Amino acid sequence: MSNGPLVPAQSVNRKFPAIGAYSIAGVVNAVSMKPYWTLQSTSLYHVMGMAKEISGAISGSIGIISKI
Repeated sequence: MSNGPLVPAQSVNRKFPAIGAYSIAGVVNAVSMKPYWTLQSTSLYHVMGMAKEISGAISGSIGIISKI
């Protein structure tokens, strides 16, 4: 968790504008010599599971009931 913006595509050495005022980073795979290949071999199921857990924790902490 960071009190600063999210920097998209930083792990694959791309430059995109920073977004938002706060950010949460989740590690879903190891760093390798071929970042694009690592990104392609990362399980989307695992990434979506992490996103669901993080969003559930945030919504639960502010009193929003999740329907997912």
